[in-house]
Amino acid sequence: MDPAYIRQRVQHGAPPRPALWPVLKSLPCPTLVVWGTESDVLLEAQARRMVGVLPRGELVKVAGVAHAPTLVEPVVLAALERFLSAQAVSRT
Repeated sequence: MDPAYIRQRVQHGAPPRPALWPVLKSLPCPTLVVWGTESDVLLEAQARRMVGVLPRGELVKVAGVAHAPTLVEPVVLAALERFLSAQAVSRT
């Protein structure tokens, strides 16, 4: 960790977060949200909300994995194969 970053956080608190929900709402591309069911960073309700806000979002749950899945889990590989294949077909 950068000591200057930690010092800034201690002295001034966390910087304001930008409003990201409107950004998600405006993403035109298909988006795969890969979520580890044991994540202590992203709650299931948040992952579901992301998929609900994304115009073309899809949720893949990775059971028993924390934050963040490594993208080599069998369920993720299968989802990626299907997702990317669908994108390739839609472009032809």
